[in-house]
Amino acid sequence: MADEGIAADLRRTYIQTLSAFSRSGGYRLGKQLELVVPLVLQQCSPAMKRGDAEMCEACMQAFDSFVLCCPKDVGIFQQEIARMALQYISYDPNHAGEDCEDEGTEKEEEEMEEVEDMEEDGDDHDVSWKVRRAAAKLLSAIVVSRPDKLGELFPEVAPVLIARFKEREENVKMDVFATFNDLLQQVATISLLEPSSADSMAVDGATSGTSALLQAEVPRVVKAISRQLKEKSVKTRVAAFNCLRRLVSTLPRCLAEHVAALVPGIDKVRTRARPAPRASHSLVPLTRKACSPARPAGKPAHPACAAPRAQPATRRPQALKDASSNTLRIAALQFMQLALSSHAPSVFQPHLRVLQPTVIALVSDPYNKSIKPNKITAEALRVASEIVRVLRPEPPAVDFPYLKELVPPLFVCVKARLLTSDNDKEVKEDREVKECAISCIGLVLAHLGDVCAADVPKVLPVLLKRLRSQVTRLATVRTVELLAAAHMDMQLGPVLQPVVAELCAFLRKASQPLLRQASLQALDTIVLNHAAKLGAADIAAVLSALPVLVCDSDLHVAHLALQLCTSVSKATGASTVLAIKATIVPKCFDLLLSSLLQGVALRSLLGLFAQLVAQNVPSPNPNPAPLP
Repeated sequence: MADEGIAADLRRTYIQTLSAFSRSGGYRLGKQLELVVPLVLQQCSPAMKRGDAEMCEACMQAFDSFVLCCPKDVGIFQQEIARMALQYISYDPNHAGEDCEDEGTEKEEEEMEEVEDMEEDGDDHDVSWKVRRAAAKLLSAIVVSRPDKLGELFPEVAPVLIARFKEREENVKMDVFATFNDLLQQVATISLLEPSSADSMAVDGATSGTSALLQAEVPRVVKAISRQLKEKSVKTRVAAFNCLRRLVSTLPRCLAEHVAALVPGIDKVRTRARPAPRASHSLVPLTRKACSPARPAGKPAHPACAAPRAQPATRRPQALKDASSNTLRIAALQFMQLALSSHAPSVFQPHLRVLQPTVIALVSDPYNKSIKPNKITAEALRVASEIVRVLRPEPPAVDFPYLKELVPPLFVCVKARLLTSDNDKEVKEDREVKECAISCIGLVLAHLGDVCAADVPKVLPVLLKRLRSQVTRLATVRTVELLAAAHMDMQLGPVLQPVVAELCAFLRKASQPLLRQASLQALDTIVLNHAAKLGAADIAAVLSALPVLVCDSDLHVAHLALQLCTSVSKATGASTVLAIKATIVPKCFDLLLSSLLQGVALRSLLGLFAQLVAQNVPSPNPNPAPLP
């Protein structure tokens, strides 16, 4: 390749061969990279000057294979390779005006969209996008293979990737988003290893290292992505939402000051004039603003050059209102759920009057077999659950002015979804939707039960029915625990005893450990908060189910059982001490002899003994049998 007399096609073949060698046996080629990499680097600049896109793509692909297969050996050339990738990711000789820093106003954006629509027919022979795609993949390989160099790479790579969100070729844009997501993932991983990592992931505390660098780029990221959310391409908007989810996962609460810029891309409808029809496709502008010679004053314009009439305005629906793409709706809902849960309630409260009606419409959306929106309904219910927490984060305090205005429609739609019958001929909800509806109605009652107090007695029998269903019992058990721990009166009296009976029956299901654990936690909450509403038979049923659970086969279940037993002793006083000593204490002695006893199970056992001693109830047998 060093010989200038070799044809460009043959040099490209050599580079592709080296790339194949690297993929099949990188450890063998790694020893020769000191000779190979400089030769490949020498081919990059001349190829760019003469517009040889295929040679540039081959060089980027070769570097990609070197970085992935020989990361240690290629380390000495990392800066040069990264610099070359950053240069080639903006390689677009046919659109020289794409790299300008001024991103313009919304009117200029619409004009640019019209120009791009007209240029689609003229890009058939443009292969420069392959170079940019290969450069984006190379940057991803560098970021993933060298996390130890992330502090050096981030200031150089992040601004370039953010600027390339406006890439005109959709396939390349997807790779740019993927590379930026890889960069965010590496930041999240490294932040866990940095000093004060617990604070570095929260923007309201002190940030350090790469987290601080990312926090400084958040305004630019939001500005660039908010523009992408207005694009007509569904794939672009889905990728933008996925990028926002990764950003919020990496840096929680980072969007607190930028929510207002993102809401229009989630819920509002954007009005845009259609591009005027072209008079001819023979001339394609190469920059943002086409240059035309000045026309003498008084001379009429040529008919072919006359300004065409503008078409009627079109309404482009944004993410949640775009019924043409379920994938886009799901991506928007998933981002909303994560954003609502990771930010303070005061951040989204001013926007709930705009966002909640659309979420309610998606929760109430009727089923259609052709599009199967079960996932949309489930995600909408999860978002509705987060909206409940935002409406009233600390019940029963009332600190949101539109609380009584927003709660009734939310309760009505969630209740309607909960009451959907399994035997309905037209609707057959899946398990995910049922569980999400049960969890959401539980949050509505626990946080907003006083606002809809008249309807609470109508919902509780439905929850009891769901508790007896094999499909929804686990979700209902967790909802019952939430209602039992609520700070408001949930009017549980009429259903409390049958609920306790069902929970005691669940404790015998050894094949369902999650159901057992949830039932023990729910019973513990009920006993602590509603013991006065339980009869002696209910308490006896609870205690009779516990001895078999106090063993070393499942120490977590044993811990929960001992904790429930301690709560029963606290709530009922001396009346149950003798029953506990007769049935559960012998099991505790057997557990003490186990070499596996440790951790929370041991602490719960000691807590039970301390509670029994504090009751000071004499044993009917003054001379108990000694321990074996």
